[in-house]
Amino acid sequence: MARTHLTANGGRSRFASDRGLVSRMFLVMFLLGLLYVVFVGALLAVNVAWQLIVIVVGGFFFIQFFASDRIALFAMHGRVVTPEEAPQETILWSTK
Repeated sequence: MARTHLTANGGRSRFASDRGLVSRMFLVMFLLGLLYVVFVGALLAVNVAWQLIVIVVGGFFFIQFFASDRIALFAMHGRVVTPEEAPQETILWSTK
């Protein structure tokens, strides 16, 4: 039987807490937020109209949100595999 662990909200999870992963995720989110703040500050410093800043930053956020899976695959030199290339994974993840 799998061991269960309490989660932060009192629920149960079968995954143990990983402080290293949590701290790395926090660091990445903080640095990404800092990058946005510095970028907006630089645009404001060169007197770019605030409407254009909103459009540009909104576009970056949109691309980041909807292309994050492709960005992650590119960063790790990964590729999408078809069911023919990995039939054992298809069996594991099928919803039939």
